[in-house]
Order: sequence, then structure tokens, then C-alpha cells
Amino acid sequence: MKSILLCFLTVTALQAFETDIEIGAGVWNAKASGDLTYDESGGSVTAVGDLGYKNENNFYLHADFKPLNVSPFVPNLKLEYTSIAYEGRTKGSVTWGPFLYQADAPNKVTALEYDATFYYSFSDLISWMSFDAGINVKYVKTRYTIDDSSIHYDESDITTLPQLYLHARVPVMQLPASVDLTYYYYDEGSFTLYDFRLSGRYDFDTVTTYFRPSVELGYRIHRLWLQKPSYNTKIDLHLSGIYLDASLHF
Repeated sequence: MKSILLCFLTVTALQAFETDIEIGAGVWNAKASGDLTYDESGGSVTAVGDLGYKNENNFYLHADFKPLNVSPFVPNLKLEYTSIAYEGRTKGSVTWGPFLYQADAPNKVTALEYDATFYYSFSDLISWMSFDAGINVKYVKTRYTIDDSSIHYDESDITTLPQLYLHARVPVMQLPASVDLTYYYYDEGSFTLYDFRLSGRYDFDTVTTYFRPSVELGYRIHRLWLQKPSYNTKIDLHLSGIYLDASLHF
């Protein structure tokens, strides 16, 4: 609710300026695979085989602001909030650091991702497509918990890092539709985070003159690999699945 309120307050403030605005929300049904590891020698568990994670609906919000009639050096701004959460019960006894957990122990991993992308549009470079490029600042708060009747483990951490941002949109004939490709990427030693999205988008131009609704259906692949020295829980998750998005363009 705080994220929704902040988004609408930002939209209201920017309407005082000449700004092209799009806000939206989506649901992403994603399968989790990969491993969680306790430090270097404290045990490793797989997301599906050991922890029992199944497909989950992850939700996200986004807002896109494109200033009009200003200096070409002023970047556009895209904000996004994604809530990722997987819950399960261990399928057998597992070792996690100095602890031994029995079968059917409840556990959960979460990642709250906040993205602020500063980018430029290059719509004149190629006649048959539009192209965006920029830098994304990603703030990720992760948490892992596991319990049984006698042992409770709970650890959370925060990571902030930059990512390369690329986006391409190809119109579909004369229709108010397009094929979109979006890519975020960062790779440096102990951290690898990327997000790839391929989708089809349709804009309902004739609904109203005040705003234009849009729907987007696509496939998203997300890698979250964090091996922070100060964080015992090493996360290496692969998330992939179909998403559905709805937005309003002011």
C-alpha cells in the first residue's frame, strides 16, 4: 500500500509539468529453481527438491515518466517495485549451517526489489523500432527463514547495485500493438542479477481522450545470485514464467 500511495503521489506532482506518464501493475506466475547455500561449507538446499517451492504469483508495480519540452540531456525515469516470495516445507531432513531440520519444516525466501531506471529514448535511429538505453539502480531486500519445533533461523540483508537497461519496441503493422523486449543486467564476481522480458502489447487508443489503457502478456526470466560475504545465506535462484500487465498512459 505504501508503494501504491507513493506512485500516485508522484503522478499527481508530475502532472503539474509537461510529462508523459504511464502507471501499471502486473502479476507474474513464476517457477523457482536453483539453490540456497549456508556460507561455503554449511550445507546447500535446492529450491524444489529440498525446500518444496512451487509456482507462485509474484506481483509488481511500475511507473514511467518522460519529460516533454525540456533539455534532451534530461533522462526519462522508470520506477518499479517487485515482490518475490516462495514458501514451502522441506521434503526431508536438511542441514543448514550448524542446524539439522527435520522433514516438513516450514521455510520461506523473499526478495523485495526496488528499481529506479534513468534512460534515454532513441526513436529516430531505426525507422521500424524504438530503442531505450540507460542505467538502473536496484535495491534488493532479501530474507530467508526456516523453522521446526526447536530451531528458528531468520536472516535478512540489503544489496544495492547498478544494472544496464535496454528496451526495444517493434510495432505490429498498422495496429496499436507492439512486440517488446526488455533487459536488465549486472554481473560482478559474487553478484549476478538479470531480468529478461519478451512480450506482446496492445494499446486501446479509442477508449478515452484522457488516458490510454494497455495490456501486456509476456514471458519473464529472472536471475538472482547473491553471495555477500557478510550474509550467511547465499542465494542462487532462477525464476521464469508468464506475466500479465495492465497500465494507463496519461
